[in-house]
Amino acid sequence: GRRLRAAAQDPGMAEALGIPVTRMILTAFALSAALAGAAGVLLSNSYFVSPTEGANLMLKAYVAATIGGWGRLHGAALGALAIGLFETVAATLINPIAAEALLYGALLALLAMKPSGLFGEQAGSRA
Repeated sequence: GRRLRAAAQDPGMAEALGIPVTRMILTAFALSAALAGAAGVLLSNSYFVSPTEGANLMLKAYVAATIGGWGRLHGAALGALAIGLFETVAATLINPIAAEALLYGALLALLAMKPSGLFGEQAGSRA
């Protein structure tokens, strides 16, 4: 993880330290494509799949990462859990369409109070 982060933040310095930057980038893309393919295979068995079906899931993943704070894996996971719980409770109490609208309203309220997300670091805090 540290080698990948170093390659992403400063490729020249990472290369000078002996980190194979090109190989790290290619490995990261290959791993992300493999994980996305595995997730697609696992979801295709449970849901009706069409080529345009992923837009809603990508939007929810973006919202989860925004809620948790960019660059924080545990924040994105907790953000996804919060989205699932929020939508389930709101859909049970009101209806599914209103639940999605309330989710985006809650996201805007959260970002108004804490722009970096729940676990995001403040801008300029990393040296």
